Amino acid sequence: MVGLIAAAAVGAFLGDTVSYGLGRHALGSGRFLRARALRAAHDWAGRTLQSRGGTVLVVSRYIPGGRTAATLVAGSVRYPIQRFWFFTAIAAVSWALYSTGTGYLGGRIFHDHPYQGILAGLALAFGLTLAIEGVRYLVNRRAAKKAVTVPDMPVSPRP
Repeated sequence: MVGLIAAAAVGAFLGDTVSYGLGRHALGSGRFLRARALRAAHDWAGRTLQSRGGTVLVVSRYIPGGRTAATLVAGSVRYPIQRFWFFTAIAAVSWALYSTGTGYLGGRIFHDHPYQGILAGLALAFGLTLAIEGVRYLVNRRAAKKAVTVPDMPVSPRP
């Protein structure tokens, strides 16, 4: 298990570093950012990485497609490489532990019943998605209630 975890972590770290390099040298040149909307999205991503870069890099590891997007953007906005490596190492090791641990436990629990393992995984994924979307709905609903609306007041002419 230790060798598998180490190999997964090193592979994840190296893959993220390659993606960072591609973002830095291909996207960071500005050739792909001619459209105003694309430039605005790129600038927003850069500000987000500067303020919450560590969180973005660690959490994106667990989102399909998120890791690639985050590491490419980190390179293109020239996120400091030392900080990138630090947070990418945390993300890679935690992901390797999670992935191999899940595989090991799943293999032990569902060894003789692989279809039950598949169903359990799908149920877990569906349940987590439902819970996340439910929380998001409630947060948005609460924010909408807190928004203050001021009715238009008629303006009377001055005497």
